[in-house]
Order: sequence, then C-alpha cells, then structure tokens
Amino acid sequence: MIRPARIEDAPRIGEIHVAGWRTGYRGIIPDSFLAGLSSEKRAAGWKYAIEKDPESVLVAEEAGVIQGWAAIAKSREGIAGAGELLALYVDPLSWRKGYGAKLISAAEATLWLRGYEGCVLWVLERNFSARAFYRRSGYTDDGGVKSESIEGVDLVELRMYKRRANKPAQHNAGSRPVSSGSPESASPSLLGPRG
Repeated sequence: MIRPARIEDAPRIGEIHVAGWRTGYRGIIPDSFLAGLSSEKRAAGWKYAIEKDPESVLVAEEAGVIQGWAAIAKSREGIAGAGELLALYVDPLSWRKGYGAKLISAAEATLWLRGYEGCVLWVLERNFSARAFYRRSGYTDDGGVKSESIEGVDLVELRMYKRRANKPAQHNAGSRPVSSGSPESASPSLLGPRG
C-alpha cells in the first residue's frame, strides 16, 4: 500500500534513508562519510518535511512495515511546470520487489494532481542501477549537471526529466551546468536532511 507519510513514520524513513545510502552508494561516496550518517538526524529532517506538507512524503507499506519512501516538491530550480522527485529510497532488503516502481508512480500521480506537467530528479552519475531504473520509468537525461565534493571525492549528479503523458513538451532544460560546491549546499536528492 502506498500512503502519505505520518509523523510517526519518520524514524523508519530515517533508517531506510541511511541504509539506502550505505548500500547504494558504497564505492561511490567515501565509506567514512557513509559510516557517519545518522538515521536519527535524517528522521528529524523528514519529520519536519512531513509536518510542513503531509502529502510531500509517500511511503510503501506492507504488513505494517514501511519498505520504502519517496519525497516530492515543486522544482527547486524553478523549471516552469515541473515538480521534483527529491528522493526515493527502498530498504535494501526489499530491493527489486516492485516498491520503487509503485512509489515513483504514486509520486508522479501526486505531482500530476498538483498540476505539474513534468517531473525532474537528480541522480548520481555513477549510480548506474538508479539511472537505469529511472530510464525504465520514462525519464531521460536533460543536460542538467551539478557537482560537489564529499571528503575529497568529486561527485557528479545528472538531472533527468519526464513529461506527463498527453501533455505538450514545454520543458526547456538547457545545458547550463549547476554547481553546488559543498555537501552542506547539496540538493536533498543527494544528501537529504543532513546527518
């Protein structure tokens, strides 16, 4: 079942966020950084997001256990008519069971109901499995690029875009790179609430 997150879901969302990072970004982001992540700090950040907009965080739940979650918002870059998939994480123990596909579909449906004509997201260039998943879900690279450094490791994120079905193309991605400079200024799609 996909449903809007509740305040009491924040600890589990934080756990999945950290587990997803430690598993999915191993070999991409330094192990020392991943080891220092705090599910409690992530939970506090997502609790705030849920309080601010209860419909902005969706969870996939089965048998009373949250298996994954997705967060959405208006495009942070002000891309006309676009919402944004800020983050999508599934418990690594539940990968490849369809939760990600259900969450992305529900997130898009929520954005379409809010009147957005398209959805953007950011994904690490070296996260090949996530990029393939997003391509299968209908997203294409749109030329947006940004970079940052974590503990001396340069990371590149690519922006992907999906237009709502049956809507005329109005997205003007451009190819101007975006640079965030430091982890503290990184997008929630990469770092989420700090910790």
